[in-house]
Amino acid sequence: MVGHFRIGDISVASGEIGRGAITSFRLADYREVRVPAMVLNGKRDGPTLLVTAGVHGREVSGIGALHDALKLMDLARMSGRVIAIPVANPLSVAVGSYVTPHDNVNLAETVFPANPRGSVTQRIAAAIEPAIHAADYAIDMHANAQPSMSFVLTTRSLAPNDQVRTSLKTFAEAFGVTVIDKSSNAPAGIAEYATCQGKPGMIMELAGNRFIWDSIIAAGARGILNCAKAVGILPGDPEPQTGVAPIIKGDFVTHGLLRVNVGGFLRLHKGPGEFIRKDEHVASILDCYGDVAEQVVMPVDGYCWAFPCGYVSQTWAVTEGDSIAYVFKKAGV
Repeated sequence: MVGHFRIGDISVASGEIGRGAITSFRLADYREVRVPAMVLNGKRDGPTLLVTAGVHGREVSGIGALHDALKLMDLARMSGRVIAIPVANPLSVAVGSYVTPHDNVNLAETVFPANPRGSVTQRIAAAIEPAIHAADYAIDMHANAQPSMSFVLTTRSLAPNDQVRTSLKTFAEAFGVTVIDKSSNAPAGIAEYATCQGKPGMIMELAGNRFIWDSIIAAGARGILNCAKAVGILPGDPEPQTGVAPIIKGDFVTHGLLRVNVGGFLRLHKGPGEFIRKDEHVASILDCYGDVAEQVVMPVDGYCWAFPCGYVSQTWAVTEGDSIAYVFKKAGV
């Protein structure tokens, strides 16, 4: 129901926009850190959509996409409410890290319900939790390093019933990019916890994490608006995604990671979203003399959505055991 809404230090009436923070905390040097939030509160009844970004500090493109989407939302035509948390983990964003440097915890892997008296990442998660409970749908904006493809990740196995599973699939498809589902037994992170609570939640993975370029963030902004239209918060029909390739239609599931067994220099032979048959060469690992030390082959008929860097080097100089690709495939294969 639309009406006066309060979260954190934000208090906003119907038909208004509120800005503030969902929580704040102090560092050792007594600096105050705030977790910013924004609420667009429509005048008419409708569902509530939660959109978060900045969970991972290296994935700032999702922040840019959320900023653009919010600027394109017409409050006068809105039914329901949008809660936006654009910098969910400011400590990670400040240093470009996947974990909070103060407790070495990944907010995306934090188990909910969170402990408000736990470490600083748990306290951030506990402050986000009321927004999840207030929402009917949730989108958590993320991104992969290039080369990668844009896609949506769902965890339908966590839905409490078939109705929520069906609603999640429809909601995710409205974003307009490839949809990939993964299986999990317990929720970790914002989107999975929302789904577990009966509120369809998805992770959006943009193609390009470190940059806020128009060409990267346009798909994210358009997708957020598409989802808001699909659930009736904004008027109109979802728009087709443009400038996003590839978009692969079908029912897909995650398969796992490709890892290397020797260290060296990664040389790719395939691209993101390219269909690759089982046992085809995905990449070669070259030693320091340029000789092939390992041929990395595809474990199944499927696709790779991204090719991450070496864990330590952050380049394609990789160490034995590093993951070099995320694999997905058609469901049931």
